[in-house]
Amino acid sequence: MPGPSFDFMFQIVPLIVFGGIAFVIGSAIFRAISNSQQPLLTRRARIVGRRQRTSHGANHHHHTAYFVTFEFVDGSREEFSMRGDQYAMLAEGDIGTLQSQGTWFKGFDREMMMMG
Repeated sequence: MPGPSFDFMFQIVPLIVFGGIAFVIGSAIFRAISNSQQPLLTRRARIVGRRQRTSHGANHHHHTAYFVTFEFVDGSREEFSMRGDQYAMLAEGDIGTLQSQGTWFKGFDREMMMMG
C-alpha cells in the first residue's frame, strides 16, 4: 500500500502541470493585449541578422521559429519573430520601412536598389 508521499505526488504533479499550462496561456493573452494597445510604428530599418530555431517534439514532429533583427537609424536594434513565408522574403542587408506594433512584426517594405 503506497504511503502518504505517493498520494501527495498524485495531487501536486497535476497541479504543477495545469498551473504551468495556465501560466503559458495567460502570458500569451497578456502579451497580445499589451501589443494591441501599442502604437503602430513605421521606421526606416536595415536587416542585420536572421536566425531560425527548430524544436523537436514527439512522433518526429518539429517546429521552426523564424527571427529577423532590424537596425534603426539611431543604431538601436530589435528582433522580431515572424512566419516562415515572411522570413523567406527578407535578406541581410535589405533596407526599407519596418512596420511593427509592440513585439509584433507587421511588415517590411524593401527599397528597390538600382544596379549599375
